[in-house]
Amino acid sequence: MTFRSVSPLLRISILCGGLLAGWSAQATVVSPSGLGFLDLGKTTVDQTTGLEWLDLTETRGRSLQDVMTDLTDAGGQFKTQDRWRVATKLDFRSLMSNWFGLNYQGYHYDTKVSTAPLIRLLGDVADAELDAENFWADFADGSAGFASGILADEFNFWGVSTHRSLAIVVDYHVVYRKSRKFVEDYVDYIDDYGWGDLNNADARAGVYLYREYQPEPNTVAAPAPWLLGVFGLGLLCWYRRAQR
Repeated sequence: MTFRSVSPLLRISILCGGLLAGWSAQATVVSPSGLGFLDLGKTTVDQTTGLEWLDLTETRGRSLQDVMTDLTDAGGQFKTQDRWRVATKLDFRSLMSNWFGLNYQGYHYDTKVSTAPLIRLLGDVADAELDAENFWADFADGSAGFASGILADEFNFWGVSTHRSLAIVVDYHVVYRKSRKFVEDYVDYIDDYGWGDLNNADARAGVYLYREYQPEPNTVAAPAPWLLGVFGLGLLCWYRRAQR
């Protein structure tokens, strides 16, 4: 069977599929602020700052001390050449400001828009914990739990030298896992005034890590699906006109 014998619609579908396969797995995400972010799967790039953030589920259940030792050790999950650094409050606030389009100065802030897309980008540690335990509760479809992670800053409120700041992004629309019936829903918010201990691991938190983004050669962000649809429709219209 020659390509010419295939229907026009199928030919265009094959062409669009081939174009999509030629792009890398990264996808551009438009934030509520209108600023661009790149979803690279296990990392997210803030294109405004050029910083690449590691998914929190990659460090979920590990203490900050464990991760910091790993960052400077020859073995383990991370390598020195990976260039990861533990984020500070200022780094977290910059990320939140760029995503939501505000001048976030820290502490509790009700976002007034859904935090779920950002949580899915940064790593939904709450959902990962519930799924791992097959817990009776789950998060609603299209919703999320929370992204929670330790920061490098000392938390001095209690005067304990090993306390470190913890930042969280919350959606938390809870349903029963089996019936999917509603249980509770929190107001979406961000907060960087929590705390954790340097030496204690928490299954509901990871560690915020970032590095300078260095794109791989010959990678181009994948276009939005609607753009491919418009492209395919244009090809089909061109074909119909050519056959007249």
